[in-house]
Order: sequence, then C-alpha cells, then structure tokens
Amino acid sequence: MDPYSALLKPLVQAKKKLVTKEDPIHLHKTLGILSLVSFFYRYRIVYCANGNLGLENDLLSWLTMAVHLGLPASSLIFIVVKHRLSKFPMVIYEEYRLHAILFTSRCCAVFAFGLVRPYAGTYLERVMLFVTVLTWHLLTDEVTRRYGMPGNTAVRVKHESSDSQSGSENKFARLAIRTGQRFYAFYQMSAVCAHLLPSVRSSDLGYNTLVAIQSSAFLMTLYRKGLINWYSHAIWYTSALVLSLYHMYHIFPDPWLWARVFTVFLLRINGMPKYPLYIAFALVCEPLLAMDTWDYQVVTDFNKNIADFSLPQTSFQVPDLANMKNASLVQSAALCLVVWGMWQMRQSSLHFPPSGADDDDANGKQTADKQS
Repeated sequence: MDPYSALLKPLVQAKKKLVTKEDPIHLHKTLGILSLVSFFYRYRIVYCANGNLGLENDLLSWLTMAVHLGLPASSLIFIVVKHRLSKFPMVIYEEYRLHAILFTSRCCAVFAFGLVRPYAGTYLERVMLFVTVLTWHLLTDEVTRRYGMPGNTAVRVKHESSDSQSGSENKFARLAIRTGQRFYAFYQMSAVCAHLLPSVRSSDLGYNTLVAIQSSAFLMTLYRKGLINWYSHAIWYTSALVLSLYHMYHIFPDPWLWARVFTVFLLRINGMPKYPLYIAFALVCEPLLAMDTWDYQVVTDFNKNIADFSLPQTSFQVPDLANMKNASLVQSAALCLVVWGMWQMRQSSLHFPPSGADDDDANGKQTADKQS
C-alpha cells in the first residue's frame, strides 16, 4: 500500500463518518472548523502576544462571537434523541443541545456587557450583570423542566454508564470518574461566578467559557462516530476546563476569591439551592469586599427623561470593610464555617428521623394495640 494512502486513510474514514446528508451545505461543519481555528488563534497566538484573549469592540471580535453562537444554533438541523440515554450519556440529546445554545448565548451576553459596562464600578452594574447572566439560567431551567429526566444532569447520572465506565469493578476507575464529575461541577460553578463578577476583561470571560461548552459537544460527536474512546473524551475535555480555569484565575488572581467560589461549590453539592448562593456571592459578599457604591446620579439622570423631578444627587457607600485587616480572609473563614454548619445539619438529618416521625410511629403502635 502507498505510504501516503496509509496516512490519509484515517482522514478519509473520519470524513465519511462526519459528513452527513443532514448538513448538505456543510454549514455546521464550516462553523465548527472556524470555531477550532478561533480557539487556537485566541489561546495560542493572541494570549501569547498580548497577555489576554483580545476580545474588544472590533469587527473581528463580534464576528468571532457570531461564529460561536451560530455553531450550536446550526445543530438544530440534526435529529437527536429526545432524552438522555442513561447507559450512553455521551450521546447528544435534545436537552443538552438546547443547553449548549443557551449557555453560548449567555457567553455572548457577558461579552457584550463587558464591552458596554454600564455604570462601571457601581453596585447597579453588578445588579445588571446578575440579571443578564441569570436570565439565561432561568431559561435553561425551563428547558430542563420540559426535556430533562429527574436525577440526570450534565454531570450526574443515576444509572451506571457503559460510556464512562462508571459501572466498572475497578475501584480506581470509579474513583477517577467520581472525581472527574466533581471537577466538572466545580468548573460550572466557577464559570457562573466568574461571569457574575464585573471586570475590565469581562469580554474575555464571556469568550473563555465557550471552549468548555463547544469542546464537549465536539468530543461527544467524535465519540458517537467511533473516532475516539470515552477516556479520550475525558482527557481532552478536562484539558479544556483546566485551560479555561487558568484564564479565569489570570483575570481574578485573588486566592481568597477562589476560596469563596469553592465555598459556593461546597454549599451547592451539599444541597443548598443555587440561586440564593448566586445572590449571596454576587450581590452581597463580593460588593461588600469591593467597596461598591450605589450612585443615585444614575437614577437621577434616568428620571430626568421621564419626569420633572429628580432624586437628590447623593452617594451611599457600604460599610468600610476594607479597613478591616484581612477582610477577605475573615469573609472566607466565615463562609467555611457556614459550609461546616450545613454539612453538620445534613448529617444530622440522615441519622435522625424528621420531626413528628416518632409521634406518628407511637400513634400507629397504640392504634394497633387497641385493634388487637
């Protein structure tokens, strides 16, 4: 056999499996290739040259985000299973596809918000960013309500999976899978928290999460086509998350901030609802530490356009926690105590029956004695 033919044979086989009749004009594939080129350009070339990902208010940046948004949107031309297959969770399904579209839209919204940054440096900016980000999460929850299955999410599956070897008898493999799933969950919480924090590089943060969202879908497609194994998916996807986390830390290098993010993650996996956590993190904890102000001049300027009166031009400043020594350390330690308290409450609920259970059992026993 010709050596060149032997080298090209895997590429020919990959082409046959990836090129389908569902995409006759190759729109999805073209956008996918452009997205891969975009990731290489931003992470390898731009970052090495500028020290950031270079998402600015220019035509190239807007076209870049348009390409990445068009990629999951163009996947609607394909037929996918309606619900997640518990035994084969790396097969793309309807809920996952819609989540990819909505999370990509969230990234684009954060990118645009970072370029505009209305009322930068004020508490109102945090509120507007919070609404911008969480709106997409509410839509995602609605998709889950309509298409999801109880107990199954992107990082949790009730049943043992043939894809991920979660049912393997190898204890090391099972531990590695569980650890990987925890890491994926931590990344998701970190990505949300990073999007909720105003920054001069918020446009980069919006773009940065795309590498996790779209590499996952790409690797799932390669797996379903038989071009990679499940562990290849795990290795490459984990690498994408580590790369994305590195750039988050590059923008927010405060270790105590990441201690608070980790605290949010611990509270979440111990059963605390996510929205109160996001509110406490984005609208209470971080503004206090950052010494944000609520500038009533913003409200005044708005009201001048709709009424003849205006509010007093005053400024309210939160308590001066910055003068406290090691304020971030104190805050992080306090949140860790909350985590410990939540864990103790959860352990107590597992070992003791709920309130009223003993009374019900006693009443039932008395009734049985009377009947006998």
